Formats: sequence, C-alpha cells, structure tokens
Amino acid sequence: MIIGVAVRLPGISNRTFCLPYAARLWWPAKAKIRPKRGVYKTKSELAEELVRLTRSWIDSSIALRTIVDGGYANRHLLQDRPKGVHITGKLRMDAALYDLVESESGRNGRPRKKGARLTTLRFIFNSGDTNSTPTNKS
Repeated sequence: MIIGVAVRLPGISNRTFCLPYAARLWWPAKAKIRPKRGVYKTKSELAEELVRLTRSWIDSSIALRTIVDGGYANRHLLQDRPKGVHITGKLRMDAALYDLVESESGRNGRPRKKGARLTTLRFIFNSGDTNSTPTNKS
C-alpha cells in the first residue's frame, strides 16, 4: 500500500507526477509467513492509517483530496474520516446513496445516521443527465 502526492513540475513538463512518501505492508490473513508481531489489518484499514498519518502532517486549513481505487472506496475508509479529508473513488452501479443528515434537535430517540435515499447511479447513467443533483427517483 503506497500513498503519494501529485505535483506538477513547472518548466519540466505539463504532466502531473505522483511522488510516493509513505507505505504499509499488507499480507493475506491466511498467509503462511507473516510478520512476527502486529495485528492483522485489511487493505482498507491500512489505507485509512495512511490517510490519518498524512492528515496529521498537514495544516487543518488545507483540504486533503485523496483518490482511491474502487476497492478502497468503502464504508471503512469513508466513515469517521478526519475533518478536511475528501475521498474520490469508484462506486458500484447498485450503490445505495443517501443525503446528508439534517440536524434534528428536540426529537426523542436515536439520532438518524442517514439522510433521504438518493437516486441510484444506474438511473443517473441511463438518463444521461449527469449535470443535475441526484434526487429521490429510485
């Protein structure tokens, strides 16, 4: 697992380069040879660890924009991420998307974890209207 920073080097090229700066070793849970110490961590947990480490090095006023492969754009990485961290990744066509939770002050019971259900990605893709905001049209 490697994390890097994307930079443009003016005067050299108009291309963007990724400069790696931190890494974590992942091994399968059922591997015959593993490190002697340490708790087993999934790839998503290692990715979260690298994002939190990077966030701790950067001033809180700077937004950290992270781009991940489809397998890492999951609940483990997205929930409880540090403030100012934005995750971009591939979603499945049948992913269930929800709006942000509105504050419900003065109501009894457990606070809501999810907002209203949004349109499915398949519906947006098939309609061809990718410029509009998703609504409740499942």
